[in-house]
Amino acid sequence: MNVLVSSDRKFRGTSILATATLIFFVISAYYPNYDAPGFGPVETGLGYYEACSTAANLQDRDNLYDREEADFVRHAKDIVDQHYCIYNNADDGSPFAYAFEGLNLCYRRSAAQLLDGGESRQSELLREKIDQLAYNEDVQKALKDANIKYILVLDLGGKITEERCFYGYYTPQKWQGINAIDDNTPGLKVLLSEGDMRLYEIELEEG
Repeated sequence: MNVLVSSDRKFRGTSILATATLIFFVISAYYPNYDAPGFGPVETGLGYYEACSTAANLQDRDNLYDREEADFVRHAKDIVDQHYCIYNNADDGSPFAYAFEGLNLCYRRSAAQLLDGGESRQSELLREKIDQLAYNEDVQKALKDANIKYILVLDLGGKITEERCFYGYYTPQKWQGINAIDDNTPGLKVLLSEGDMRLYEIELEEG
């Protein structure tokens, strides 16, 4: 009898300890940051996520699609003929220009799925060699077939710096074609320029 009572008490003690431990971890994960008397600020899982999310969406810091880029895109919208497609780097934030301004972009979301076996031969060709548009006949044909007349660049050169934001898996080599473009690239006309942002018009001789 005493053995049964002792075992029951041990079970209840273990159960209480497990419950207390669970409550502690739940509070640690889902309770906002707080100040503990004698310890100072305490950062919880939820508090960390909230702080990161808030910082990532501040308008006064560099973001994937910041205020300056949004203003540039609005100006670009007034210039382009929306009957034509606009080539862009899917990982520099430009897909937001489709979501917010309705620009007729080639890439309207990040390239995660695109570069994971779901890419067409034409897309791969332009991604790697669009800078050769003045002399590469395959590139010229791909541009014509896709009805592409403009190129939008939000981070000229595509280099990763502290002032620029790309999607986390972005690598410059995967966008070597558009990253090699500058104001002196043959076959391009600068329509709009501000900082490291460009809107180019493709000017190719009719063959």
